[in-house]
Amino acid sequence: MKATNNQLTEWDAELNQLHERNGELVLKVQMLEQKLKEAQRDREENKNLPPTCAKFPESIDLSAKTKA
Repeated sequence: MKATNNQLTEWDAELNQLHERNGELVLKVQMLEQKLKEAQRDREENKNLPPTCAKFPESIDLSAKTKA
C-alpha cells in the first residue's frame, strides 16, 4: 500500500509539472498566433502601398566619380 501511495504521489507531481508546461506552451502558442496576425496585417498593408522606385545616380555622374 505504501509503495502504491508513493507511486501515486510521484505521478501527481509529474502531472502537475505537465500541467505547468502545458500552460507555458499555450501561452507561447497564443503569443506566436498574435505575431502571425500582426505579420499578416503588415503584409496586407504593404500590398496596398504603391511600388517604390530606387533612384540611382546617372551613369555619367557615376563614371565621372570613378575617374576622379
